Amino acid sequence: MNFEEHAAKPLLRSLGIKTPKGSVATTPEEAKKISVSLGPAVIKAQVPTGKRGKAGGITLVDNPDQAFDQAKRILNMRIGGHKVEKVLVEEQIPIATELYLAIINDAKDHSPVLLFSSEGGIDIEEIAANHPDKLIRQVLDIRGELDIEQIIEKLPVIDGVPPEHVADFCSKLYQIYRNNDAELLEINPLVVTPTLTADNVHSGKLVALDCKFTLDDSAAKRQP
Repeated sequence: MNFEEHAAKPLLRSLGIKTPKGSVATTPEEAKKISVSLGPAVIKAQVPTGKRGKAGGITLVDNPDQAFDQAKRILNMRIGGHKVEKVLVEEQIPIATELYLAIINDAKDHSPVLLFSSEGGIDIEEIAANHPDKLIRQVLDIRGELDIEQIIEKLPVIDGVPPEHVADFCSKLYQIYRNNDAELLEINPLVVTPTLTADNVHSGKLVALDCKFTLDDSAAKRQP
């Protein structure tokens, strides 16, 4: 069962993972109203499928009038066979670095697998094909917690954020994955914000700009 982004992000926030501020709109008027309080915003189609950006379902806006126009355009789209009936309107987050992080069920290893790359913002297939040296793959034991020290040893140097913080982020994501019977929990991109920002609110932080959550269908009855 694939969940839309706006339904997946509360799972992240439940363990203190930062996500952009925002709300869901079902009309252009609602999108405009939400953007008034956010300033520069992102309008994102909410459908249970990937590649929304490539389909034109994600766009940046500078003001409420643009939010209205883009929401009106996106709400008339179909992406991956799904009609766009709502959009997520979120604040724009300053970005220093884009990362990729996911935990997936792996049939080959019969275990969850953590995937991490310093090349975020692109599909995992492209990362694996074009930057295999930048893709970390760690098989996890579903019976226990994530080994933070083991993850730290594998992580590359990332400007602006200590490896301990990234490993702790991975640990939280794994806990969410286990608690919610996930088949897939993907953050792409996971961004590091600049160490200095205008309001200093997001200075040097890890922020999940997107989240894809797939629930194991057989566990649906215990995940209200």
